[in-house]
Amino acid sequence: MKQSLMSIVGGLFAAGILSALINMANRFLFPLPMEITAENIAGLEAYLASMPAGPYLMSLAGMVLAGLAGGFTAGVIQPERGYRNALVIGAFYTMFTVMGMTMVQHPLKLWISPIASYIPFALAGAYFASLSKQEAQ
Repeated sequence: MKQSLMSIVGGLFAAGILSALINMANRFLFPLPMEITAENIAGLEAYLASMPAGPYLMSLAGMVLAGLAGGFTAGVIQPERGYRNALVIGAFYTMFTVMGMTMVQHPLKLWISPIASYIPFALAGAYFASLSKQEAQ
């Protein structure tokens, strides 16, 4: 039980750190227009509806890499339950993202991306962890 909890928390932490770093890089490389602020919800919704490909693709890469990192970390910490713990991590991140997207209207492609990326890539991360454990033996 303790190892499962450590595996899940460690995976959530790894995914969160990687996600935050990629989001910071995304904001640095593709800054929002000056008129877009947290108070200007209508402007933010309009920007999201016509968001350029660069920030979208970088955001998608962040979701993929965060899922991989979370699943891999969970699989390394507790290999015998890596897939289950990776599934929990992917489900948490999908839920967190959907909750955030309900606060501001997002276009369909931004809804599909996290739903189609976190869980499968977290499971892929656990698979890579199991491969690395097999190679080490």
